[in-house]
Amino acid sequence: MDLDWLNAGVKGNYYFDHVFGITDDAWDVYGGANVGYSFDLRDDHDNNGHDGSDFNVGLQIGGRWFWNDKWGVYVEIGGGNVSGFSPGIGLTLKL
Repeated sequence: MDLDWLNAGVKGNYYFDHVFGITDDAWDVYGGANVGYSFDLRDDHDNNGHDGSDFNVGLQIGGRWFWNDKWGVYVEIGGGNVSGFSPGIGLTLKL
């Protein structure tokens, strides 16, 4: 696996279920903002001192579906000023 970037930060989302008339608790639609730090892990083969690491601010939108009271899957697209566009899919857990 070739890892070029590592992002560490926090996300805040607002759920728009009521806007779209979603009454089923199994579905969520959301949008939000994220803030953090992006670490540039690429090798500097030219030894020019380039480091793309920087403070990152961005937005995301997504949706999730729960197959039971705790577990579900999500699909999300988002990005930031450093990290660029990044789609995602994965598992989610309600605490």
